[in-house]
Amino acid sequence: MHSTRHGIAVKKAILRRTEHLAVALGPGSPRSQASVPDRLGPRLVGSPIFLMSSAYTDPAPLQILLDGHSMVRSPRGFTLPALEVRPSREYTEAVMGSLGLERPELEHLLWDRLLHHELERSGKDVVVGNVPSAAPAWQRLATVWPDARHLFLISDPAAAHAAALGRGE
Repeated sequence: MHSTRHGIAVKKAILRRTEHLAVALGPGSPRSQASVPDRLGPRLVGSPIFLMSSAYTDPAPLQILLDGHSMVRSPRGFTLPALEVRPSREYTEAVMGSLGLERPELEHLLWDRLLHHELERSGKDVVVGNVPSAAPAWQRLATVWPDARHLFLISDPAAAHAAALGRGE
């Protein structure tokens, strides 16, 4: 009985992973509302690399390995989509609108500046960011950095299932 449930759960995990990758890599991938075309010109960081991982795939060992390279900066815990811009006053959005900036564009400027800061501070040439739960964030990052490179960390579905059960989820 346990092995039957386990087999069904593994099949569901494989199906979900396949659907996420199809959305992320498909030629006509749907754009979310967050995918606002940028009008702000070139980025300070032209083509960063993003590690796209699922909830139970730990990118830390790969980030440590990459950061050890003389030309690659891969800070741990550095997740751009988690950084948001929120107006603190009622009039702030109106002021930003009068400057021709919307909230997503401000976030993109912040992200680009932070990546550039990491490169300048480290003296390295390539920056690698971590993006958990790949598909939705991938679309927005592709809008911000069309020349970015994406590394999809795919874990064994059976191991992900076992990890979920081990954590009581």
